[in-house]
Amino acid sequence: MIPSFAQHQRLVGGRHVHALSNTVAIGLRLVGALNVDALSRAVAELLRRHEALRMVFPGDDSVELHTDGAPLWTIEADDPSRALEILVRNASRPFDLARGPLFRVTLVRVAPTLHLLGLELDHQITDGWSNRVLVQDLLHLYSAFAADEAPPPPPAALRFASFAEQERSRNFDRQVHYWRKQLAGISLVPDSGLRDRPGSPGVGEVSVTVDAAPIVDFARSHGVSPVPVITAAVQAVTWKRRLSWMRPDEAADVAIISWLANRIAPLVDHTVGYFATRTVLRTDLSGDPGFAEVVDRASRTLWGALRHQRVPHAALLRLLEPGRYGSIYDGAAPAFLELNVSSGMQLPRMPGLLVEQVEVPLVRVPAGGLKVSGLLAGGELVLRMAYREELFSSEWCEGFLGDVRGYVVAGVQDPAVCL
Repeated sequence: MIPSFAQHQRLVGGRHVHALSNTVAIGLRLVGALNVDALSRAVAELLRRHEALRMVFPGDDSVELHTDGAPLWTIEADDPSRALEILVRNASRPFDLARGPLFRVTLVRVAPTLHLLGLELDHQITDGWSNRVLVQDLLHLYSAFAADEAPPPPPAALRFASFAEQERSRNFDRQVHYWRKQLAGISLVPDSGLRDRPGSPGVGEVSVTVDAAPIVDFARSHGVSPVPVITAAVQAVTWKRRLSWMRPDEAADVAIISWLANRIAPLVDHTVGYFATRTVLRTDLSGDPGFAEVVDRASRTLWGALRHQRVPHAALLRLLEPGRYGSIYDGAAPAFLELNVSSGMQLPRMPGLLVEQVEVPLVRVPAGGLKVSGLLAGGELVLRMAYREELFSSEWCEGFLGDVRGYVVAGVQDPAVCL
């Protein structure tokens, strides 16, 4: 078996990276009478169905399947806060990519009718889409085993190993031509351009909350999803910040790092694995456009990236000029902010059991210095900015997110407003 382009890029980029901030932690609160035996059987069946959960990477260009399962590890805690601390501590343990396993499950019993469940995975075997598939499958399997019924057959899906093989055989010529044109002449800002002030190494995080309803209504009325609306606001604030050290024509050429699902092969909607790919969203904001026009330009940029995501960023690193484009796509240059927007999980109703998602807070080091994450859930948009403290202060980042929130709130009310 061979790794996908994205998996291979992470391996050759340095296995030590996985010990820092590459753990995916999913937390679930289970309220009600839990059948622990049924949950254990569901975990075992989940491992059997999804081969990516059993993958290990002994070499940079090889994949093997781990023979040992990931048993359900159970522990008790006195209260919910202590239970969450246990999930955080377990998720903070690094994975060994060569030996595995890269999937762990922890169940913390707080009371007979209250448990916290933690799913811990290395990003090398999963992505945001896959996380939703895993949780949905686990809960459906649990329901079947708890009712002493045979589990439903899995939906038709392409094996991740088959996807990796197909990906290696693609012809990227036409798509590479698009990206050569899209990235031609892109400006790399010196490190000093974005640095707020020198500080001690570390990672900080700030956040703001916005009412999501006006954003969703605006997006619907303009025929787009909320993603380009949020992207537009982040790019516009980046543009204004760049004006303090760049010429106006250079500042208006805004490029940020973002992510695409890369689910374009047949029968991969229900496949678990690391499909997601980084992309560059480069938008021209010259002419002092109003909010609606900024959203339109960001939407066209995003649509172009979606149409040309067949060539993953890891392949572009090989096909384009690595010395120039590599720093852009890796997000290693502090000039490039990273943005990721997602929505909350839709959890199925469970007979006799209330299931709620719980955040497992982990420290993540943003490779390029800044990372903005947007989560649309429960009628709110929560924007979080993780930053490297040796490059930025909390005041600078709070000001940035405050500007994004203010621009979005004003823009959805008055589409002609300028930043």
